[in-house]
This record gives sequence, C-alpha cells and structure tokens, in this order.
Amino acid sequence: MEIESKNFIFKQVTYYDLEMMHEIFSNPILTQHILKNPHFNILDTKSHLNSSIVHWEDYNFGDFFIFYKNTDELIGFVSLVYQPNYEEVRFYFIAGEYYLNEGHAPEIVEFVLDYCFNTLFLETVIYQINKDNKILINVITNLGFKRKDYTSVKPVNDFFYQYNKSSYPNIKL
Repeated sequence: MEIESKNFIFKQVTYYDLEMMHEIFSNPILTQHILKNPHFNILDTKSHLNSSIVHWEDYNFGDFFIFYKNTDELIGFVSLVYQPNYEEVRFYFIAGEYYLNEGHAPEIVEFVLDYCFNTLFLETVIYQINKDNKILINVITNLGFKRKDYTSVKPVNDFFYQYNKSSYPNIKL
C-alpha cells in the first residue's frame, strides 16, 4: 500500500524492507528520541520488522516508510500501533532533521490524522513522544493536540498527546 501527500509517499512496511528499516533504525540521529540504542545489528531490526508485519496482519494497519516525492529518498518512518490495554491507537514518527526544519512535520501528522480518521474510522489518536523532543512537542501542540495524562504506569521518558476526530479537519497547518 502506498499513500501520497503533497510532498511524500507513505509506503507500507513489508517483509522485503529489512535493509530500509535497518537504515533508519541504525541511525543514532534519527532514533535519538525513540530508542534507547539504535539497532547495532540487523537482527534487532529483523525483530522490529517481524513485529510490524504481525501488527499489519492482526489489525490491518501499522508502520509506513516516508519517501520524499521529488527524489524518492527514504527520509523517515511512521508507526501506528494499537494498544489493547488502553484500547487506543498511538503513533510516532521519525524523519530527517532537514525535512523537519523545512516545516514538513505538519504534513506528516496530517497524513496520520487523515489515515486514522478517514481510513481506520478512529475517533481519537494518541501521539507518543519523548519528553525531550521539544521541537515536535511544539509542532503538535500548535496543531491542536492536547496532553493526555494516564493514571496507570506509563513510560517515564514519554508524553502522550491526544487529537479527537471532532477537531478534524480544523487542524491548523
């Protein structure tokens, strides 16, 4: 499956994508806010890829690669994950700093919201983000995401931001 936006192509992760996934998840700069350590060997990435494929098979949605349309360059990754304990879908994304600095983060978030609300027919989506990722926290709060606090145990280094379908398409791009 491929979905296009103005500047990007979002391609479903498949079994054939191990090398591309490793290219992203072995990069310490790209993964600094999502992994404790980058994938130093391809076996770590293979485990991640297998989990992604199983998620697609179980829920009919999951992870996407992000390609820049003009150059076909692989620039990032979007992960959509169903959390059965909370009965919600959470997402995160990573992209090259150049693309984030060029203001493309809102377009990536817009893809996620459009996909979640108009394809998956969700009512709410949760953005999971490392608390040190101040740039993207600023982007998503400017887009209208609201901080969500959980009463149960949560990851110490992550914040969660919620966006409701009732606010969409009033997103402030």
